[in-house]
Amino acid sequence: MSAVSSQTGLMKLNTSIPGAYLGDGVPVPSPGACQTPGGRRRMMLMIVAALLLRSMAPASAQLKPGPLAENRSPELAADTSSTNPLSGQSDFLLTTGKSYNRVEGLPIAFGPRIRTEGANPFRLEALAVYRTESGAKLDPDEMGYFVRADKYLGGSGAFRVGAQLYSVIDPIEEWQLTDLETGLSTFVLHRDQRDHFERSGWGLTAGWQPVELPVVMSLESRWESHASRATGAPWSLFRNADPWRAQPLVGEGDIRSIVAQATLDTRVNNWNPAGGWLVSARFENAFHVDLASPAVVPFDPDADVVLPEAPEYSRVVHGLIDARSYHRINPGSRLNLRVVAGGSLNGDPLPPQWQHALGGEGSLPGYRHFSQDCGARSVLVTTPGQVGTLEAIPSYPAYGCDAFGLLQAEIRGKLNLRLLWDGGPWNGHSPDGEDTEGSAALSWASSPDWAVFVDAGRGWSYQTDRPDEDTRVDVGVGVLLERFGVYLAVPVTGGSGVNLFVRLGPRF
Repeated sequence: MSAVSSQTGLMKLNTSIPGAYLGDGVPVPSPGACQTPGGRRRMMLMIVAALLLRSMAPASAQLKPGPLAENRSPELAADTSSTNPLSGQSDFLLTTGKSYNRVEGLPIAFGPRIRTEGANPFRLEALAVYRTESGAKLDPDEMGYFVRADKYLGGSGAFRVGAQLYSVIDPIEEWQLTDLETGLSTFVLHRDQRDHFERSGWGLTAGWQPVELPVVMSLESRWESHASRATGAPWSLFRNADPWRAQPLVGEGDIRSIVAQATLDTRVNNWNPAGGWLVSARFENAFHVDLASPAVVPFDPDADVVLPEAPEYSRVVHGLIDARSYHRINPGSRLNLRVVAGGSLNGDPLPPQWQHALGGEGSLPGYRHFSQDCGARSVLVTTPGQVGTLEAIPSYPAYGCDAFGLLQAEIRGKLNLRLLWDGGPWNGHSPDGEDTEGSAALSWASSPDWAVFVDAGRGWSYQTDRPDEDTRVDVGVGVLLERFGVYLAVPVTGGSGVNLFVRLGPRF
């Protein structure tokens, strides 16, 4: 695969044979090499490397195909050798998508990107999305695509208008964990932390991102078709022979909607802020809804269960807000607060692709994953005519609750650890109190963070035959060394047991 990049008339050609290279610099084995056991192991190692390196790349260089990709910075070209922001750029991109998952495997996006020169550039991306779950062949019916055209206005890069054409597989919710965490959990532990559905269509967008203000705003009109996607059989490092967790069915059909989004970010830094606010809000009003729940029967033909009645969807009005505040107590400690709330704004039941579920490491870590889902996963279903056959695919009839609220609070501080080996009987201090650390044969010092946290959340159902969720509270402690954190959480209300888990970064 060759990569061509041009800037102000300079052409550069980078070629690697026989493998191509991802946008993050990760070599990808050719399809034929994946047919042998050694080739499959190499592919798995490349997937892990792609996920890790992608997480370390700047956010502006990470491709996230899908209708929400308008939040990316316009400076997307892989070649950043030019220091002139008014110069044109073009390249051929090959990069990973959002995250390794049990539906697609690893989505790999590739295609050309062009940005014209000048204060009001025109930007064009045309990307195909190959899904490793579809096998070594390039089957157009199993591939996705993402095409975007944007025109900047006003001379400052703050305003833009554009259009999008796409067919992607998106997570129903993605605010709980990062793409890296969900991808590694799926690939290594055989635990996909998200559920997914397919969306295809087109949209018109307008965005405003002033240089002098920490604000990003966008407005989009969408014409989309939604469909359920069954669980595939991608590789995992452990428990590869085990079946994957079932997917929920979603409302299938066509929808037209208006989506407004806004983000305010006054944090001192993005990774581990000691002060500031991060507030994200999203509002969607579907003015034309032609969605229907698939006809289903119990997956177990002998099960004596009554399935919830599928509601009729006439209108979808949905909102979501995620507000985080960071408060410095002293140079070594801080108080972090977060409120997340969302759901139906008109009191009508939501199609599953707009519903919400709590429980698990990203929301209420003291409780099982998706355990607070208003009964959505209480029974497995399948389509009529397939009951008891090998073709029967188990699914859940819904995803979660029609509304939810979550409060998270944590106090963080510093642990000062020192190890002195062969430093004398007074552990680095002389009898008169003088420091003798420099005379130790071996010394080691570290300052990991400690955290004490509490979470409280609740869910509500607007269907009469599905229950609300009671308020759930958990507490826990953790230790973080740079981006690696080990946590312990226990439920306080309505649960038992202890959850020991790992996060690749702060909880929020």
